[in-house]
Amino acid sequence: MPPRHAYLIISYEQPRMLARLIEAIDDERNDIFVHIDKKASWDSSMYEVQSSKLYFIPRIDARWGDYSLVEVELHLIESALQHGPYSYLHLLSDSDYPFKSQDYIHAECEQLAGREFIGYAKTNDTEKEIYNKVRYYYFFTKKFRENTLPHRAFKYLYTRAQKCLGINRARGIDFKRGSQWCSITMDFARYVNAHRQEIERQYRRTYCPDEIFMQTLCWNSPFREHLYSTEDEFEGCKRFINWHGRDIHWFEEQDIKDMMASNRWFARKFKEEQIALVDKIQKRINGVR
Repeated sequence: MPPRHAYLIISYEQPRMLARLIEAIDDERNDIFVHIDKKASWDSSMYEVQSSKLYFIPRIDARWGDYSLVEVELHLIESALQHGPYSYLHLLSDSDYPFKSQDYIHAECEQLAGREFIGYAKTNDTEKEIYNKVRYYYFFTKKFRENTLPHRAFKYLYTRAQKCLGINRARGIDFKRGSQWCSITMDFARYVNAHRQEIERQYRRTYCPDEIFMQTLCWNSPFREHLYSTEDEFEGCKRFINWHGRDIHWFEEQDIKDMMASNRWFARKFKEEQIALVDKIQKRINGVR
């Protein structure tokens, strides 16, 4: 029996893109696990598969910058572990799309078996940024994306107070940061699941822990020696992302050539208005011009 893969999908606000993504990875070698955000206006009834097994996990209210995103990820990993074994677990969102075939992805994972595809950021301000996010207790993080003046003022005041009091939750740990989206082995997924209580204790009431906890846990474990690459964040996680400065841009048609020439597997971001672009990518995967 060929090695099986698990696709773990966090869906926020794009039901049609989610449908396209499920269709693209629908393969007898894959099982698909989906979390649809509790705030979403649609449910699982609109999705079906032909070859994969499709599972939906209980919905929670997940928010940007909040620990709830880590909770979703851990629930998806736990669900996959209950249905495995798998050679790899791939974490995606409903803004992502594979631009390589399932044959390609499975073959490369078999060739590179045992590698962990986790991206590590390498910018000059990364270390300071990480420690500012994990050293203090952050409250009302579900509201942080609103970025209103009262929220910014309150955040400044209570972090300033904690600094004056000498509070530092980050002592003794070598923290790392990178893209949340990754592809990990079953062994490392088990390791993550076994450390759930530690993860919750360390990262609840921190800021943007979804970009920190996986990188830090792997870096401070025996799995560090199995990382595919730590020199390039997005080569390390096999993701093709359209960065312009510090911002991610939506893909456009002129990006397809560079995307397809890449040896990475998944691209982000796409929005629902770009369904035609996604269809063009799928035709390229299928060898249709």
